[in-house]
Amino acid sequence: MLRLRCSLSVAAVLFGGCGDAPVTEPSAGVLRLSGTGELTRPPVHFRHEQHTKALGPASCKECHLQGAKGEWSWTFLSARAAPDADEAMHRFHDGCIGCHERATPPSGPVVCAGCHPATPRLIGAQAEMRFDNSLHARHVKAHPDKCDTCHHVRDQASGALVAAPGQESGCLACHGPVARDGVRSLRQASHDSCVSCHLQAKSEPRPPFTCTGCHDAAAQAAFTRLPDPPRLMRGQPDHLWVSGGKASETAVPFAHAAHERIARACSDCHHLTMDRCSSCHTQAGAEKGGGIILAEAHHRRDATASCVGCHAQQTEVKACSGCHDPSAAAGPEKTSCVVCHRGATDAAALTSPPPAPSPVELAPLATLVYEAEIVIDSGGGEYQAAKLPHGKIITALDRPVRDSALARAFHQQTDTLCAGCHHHAPVGTRPAPCVSCHGVAGVTDDRPGLKVAYHRQCIGCHERMGLPVGCTDCHAAIGGAEVRP
Repeated sequence: MLRLRCSLSVAAVLFGGCGDAPVTEPSAGVLRLSGTGELTRPPVHFRHEQHTKALGPASCKECHLQGAKGEWSWTFLSARAAPDADEAMHRFHDGCIGCHERATPPSGPVVCAGCHPATPRLIGAQAEMRFDNSLHARHVKAHPDKCDTCHHVRDQASGALVAAPGQESGCLACHGPVARDGVRSLRQASHDSCVSCHLQAKSEPRPPFTCTGCHDAAAQAAFTRLPDPPRLMRGQPDHLWVSGGKASETAVPFAHAAHERIARACSDCHHLTMDRCSSCHTQAGAEKGGGIILAEAHHRRDATASCVGCHAQQTEVKACSGCHDPSAAAGPEKTSCVVCHRGATDAAALTSPPPAPSPVELAPLATLVYEAEIVIDSGGGEYQAAKLPHGKIITALDRPVRDSALARAFHQQTDTLCAGCHHHAPVGTRPAPCVSCHGVAGVTDDRPGLKVAYHRQCIGCHERMGLPVGCTDCHAAIGGAEVRP
């Protein structure tokens, strides 16, 4: 057997084989195999998807070990028992090159440059595979009463994996990013369990078992989604109080059942276990909570698992981003606190669950008094004053608020949306003219003059909402025809 002396690390041996013809299109099915040390040749870009399609799923045994129960191990078969990295490298090469030579007709590279090309090849990004509520419901329907296949704990006496009804949690609760103390990494556990099960499936079409079948964005978008997946019941209440114990703010009534219908999966909030947030995020900042205290876990704007962060994400659509600037570092206004913090501080009052929330209905827009058109003139320049269609803007901003239950909750006063432009006027009061704050005198960095304030406010909003921002989109040139927005 031909043995090629190339530098290939144990990491490469564990995760695949050698490449072949140049890759011209990026694909999630192309694996980059490289070592941690200095290589004498470029890394291997292995076209795993092409090999699987050409040889069929029955060929997995050529490279991977299958157990007595049909389960697979996805490390490279020939190198599993290699005594050292050098011998593993030789077995790796023997396996790939030997297969290429045995093919009828011979197919695939048999020299170093065939697998280690000098020209980089294209590798597509692998999309994260999320096991959301819809996929979970489909698996439960296909395999009823088989929860312990994925949800299990290790029996301390026997060491076997056993079912634990009522203790089900996400995979990350045990399987971390790397293998530790005999527990496989999340990547290993997912591939061993999911791919093995899919390969044994008899249904048609067969569930995905290739890289692109699960990790290609287009393939994920084509998954059949259940419009209303059933709730995953684990004894959780429909409504509960969220409180920080000795927190200065009042408790928050939380509609757990309503949020379950919105979330993709339980791990959107319970990212490790199904326990209460306070079990990991303590007031002192425990290690298992990443040092993040409870209040921060609920209020961090840049964290999608926090309440404020998740809500902030909902405002990044164009219809809302004109007022809710996603680039602004500031969090929600203090006036928003009472929308959530409206429970009691007395511990005894929190022993009973909060009542089911009532839908928020806004007062008709007609109750808001405003000018239909406003002339904006900062004085001088080469353009005429702009005529702002004030009424049309208010109507356009009001419409998406009424279409969203979340927006209605935070815009309970119809004139809340006025604060998007009139940012220093208290909600419920008639805003003063812009010139009363942004004049010529007393200009500072945080309170610019009138012309700069108009342009920064109007153009910034238009840019975020994808609206016209040219000068003559709002102004007519001096001596020219009037231009209306």
